[in-house]
Amino acid sequence: MKGKTVFKILVISIILLVNTNLLAEKLSLKEAIEIALQNNLEVHQAKEKIEEATAKQREVFTSFLPELGSASTFTELSEEAEFYGTTITGEELYDLNLNLTQPLFTGGKLTALYRQAKEGLAAAEENYRGTEIDLIFKVKEAFYNVLKTERISEVGRKAVEQIKAHLKVVENFYKAGMVPKVDLLKIEVELAEAKQNLVEAENGEELAKISFNNLLNRDLSTPVELVDISSYTPTYLPLQGGGDRWGGLEDSIAKAFSLRPELRAQEINLKIAKEDLKIAKSEYYPTISLITNYDHTKGSEIPIDKWQNSWNIAIAFELDIWNWGRTKEKVKQAKSVINQSQDSLFLLKKGIELEIRNTFLNLQSAEKKISVTEKAVAQSKENLRMTELRFKEGMATSTDVLDATTLWSQAETNYYRALYDCYLTEAVLKRAMGEK
Repeated sequence: MKGKTVFKILVISIILLVNTNLLAEKLSLKEAIEIALQNNLEVHQAKEKIEEATAKQREVFTSFLPELGSASTFTELSEEAEFYGTTITGEELYDLNLNLTQPLFTGGKLTALYRQAKEGLAAAEENYRGTEIDLIFKVKEAFYNVLKTERISEVGRKAVEQIKAHLKVVENFYKAGMVPKVDLLKIEVELAEAKQNLVEAENGEELAKISFNNLLNRDLSTPVELVDISSYTPTYLPLQGGGDRWGGLEDSIAKAFSLRPELRAQEINLKIAKEDLKIAKSEYYPTISLITNYDHTKGSEIPIDKWQNSWNIAIAFELDIWNWGRTKEKVKQAKSVINQSQDSLFLLKKGIELEIRNTFLNLQSAEKKISVTEKAVAQSKENLRMTELRFKEGMATSTDVLDATTLWSQAETNYYRALYDCYLTEAVLKRAMGEK
């Protein structure tokens, strides 16, 4: 029995160890994006839109092909009957019919409809790409927000520990009669405020993790452990002496004009509108079709017990001669839609260019803030260290130490905000350019 008990304990320990390792495994940004793309229902819907558009294109293509149909009948008579002067004496009448219709000319309507369906498929693909880009940006935003709130919580915990350590020193000084009680009370107030700030920071961290899990379509209580991104290499700041590390503002605008899904979709809408104009104009032209019929009958002609065969071929010509200007008004409508689409395309381009310029400048500003806040962190740390030494030597007050602690925690917080806001602004720029 002892051996079995030991074995069970060993198995349970291994299971717990494995689960602990799995929980401790950190999720990278790339992995988070992959999970979101797999689980997101909007992405799934966008994929189905592509399937729908593909089926629509195939459906329209069938309009070019001949259609084969049948209008067969079976009739049973109780007595002789006369149809159009012909006496029918058979009790059972069979008429097996096959008819074939092949459009020969439609004024360009079928071709325009097919091109529209083809552009509809392209629009569905752009919609899918846009949905992916939007989701990837949201994942990046949530990812960086979790990291930022984690670091702010960490700064809050350090600030609490720093004030606690200072409180112990002041308590000893107070017991020795070296500082007044008011200094001790002030530190206790500062400690309470630091703890309150920490509670708020940890609450923000928890909310950020819940939002992250929700975006990945995971259980909201799933532990969130992310691979940290603790440093940032400036990419969009101008180089000293001129030039850019990366393509620069104009290249960013050019990329947006070639890649942005909304812009591509609007260009497609303009093409579809132009095809609508061709469809409207097609009503000015006749429709010409080839029609063939084959009949295999029995019981309607003498001899009534024999099968009779007949066939015919016809060219059908159909033209709407007068419709009170309906076609003319359809053409006017189509032209108006084209003009509206052209205006929308122009406005969209202007809006995208403005968005790129604003975001580009914001990113350059965010990159500059990182170096500034880094220096501020180093300076505040040194200031805190020196102030603590001076306090212990009686050359600084307790208030000076608290002020130095506040400056340090604020500098740390500002640095992490600047760091992850810079990553986020870069993600905003990539999304604005139509990149994933």
